[in-house]
Amino acid sequence: MRYKKISLEEQLEKAGRRRIHPEHDACAVRTFAEMSLSDYMKDGTLKLGMALGIPPEQLEKMTVREAAIMISRRRRPGQGVLPHRQLLRLFAAPMNEAYRLWKEAQQDAKKEEA
Repeated sequence: MRYKKISLEEQLEKAGRRRIHPEHDACAVRTFAEMSLSDYMKDGTLKLGMALGIPPEQLEKMTVREAAIMISRRRRPGQGVLPHRQLLRLFAAPMNEAYRLWKEAQQDAKKEEA
């Protein structure tokens, strides 16, 4: 596949409307999966660890992928463990917040254009 150089101005202009290089999606997903859980969750890491029964030392070494696997295996919670749906909400909170901020930025940009 041939690569076409795109100026920064053109990339920024197109970024609001569509993906510039959709073939990079797999790389982005892989990078996200390998992200440290503490980088992704920030303050919620300890709360998630307590909900899953994971000691803090193990939390520091976990990736987003490993946490997602652990949550997916906890369909039937044991005593003292949050139900699966609540675990998913807790795990998805940072992504939901990022999406909310992105959506607000999109709406603000539309208002400025009008």
